[in-house]
Amino acid sequence: NEVSNVQTHLLFLALLGPSGSGKSHLAGTAPGKILYLHSSAESHGVASAGKSGGDILPVCFERNKEGPLSAEKAYRRLLECLKPEVIRKAQITTIVLDGLTDLEKMIRESDEFKNRCTTKNGGHDKYSEVPARNAMFDKVFAALREAQITCGVHVVVLGILDVQKENVTTGEIEL
Repeated sequence: NEVSNVQTHLLFLALLGPSGSGKSHLAGTAPGKILYLHSSAESHGVASAGKSGGDILPVCFERNKEGPLSAEKAYRRLLECLKPEVIRKAQITTIVLDGLTDLEKMIRESDEFKNRCTTKNGGHDKYSEVPARNAMFDKVFAALREAQITCGVHVVVLGILDVQKENVTTGEIEL
């Protein structure tokens, strides 16, 4: 048997469930100061997390003081919020990213995504969409993981899981 050094003191969780199932509330019970990153559509999650009694620092990555941001600027703002120096300065112990569905929508609307899916002739290459989306998601998850490793924070990512049908015999679900 090979023994590996697995760190068990930091959590990296994905909470999936239908809207209203308590994902945000549960995330709000995380220890310490929580950086609650959310999209404009997920502002209700901040309120729900706050009811848990946690120390919440809410940041909407799609807006700044002046108002709504373009998808490109919102994506950059999200990555900026995840920089270790920002996490340390704010004394964050848990990062919550609320809104994988909205994050994907933002990514798909960004110039970077569109450029990655543009052919040499200027057309749209639908076969480039999955690798383009995945590359941009990878940047976010790499930033989350870097913050976790370098700053010692827990990470909680929330996403909607919309179950359409469940087979009670086999336990299989249809999304």
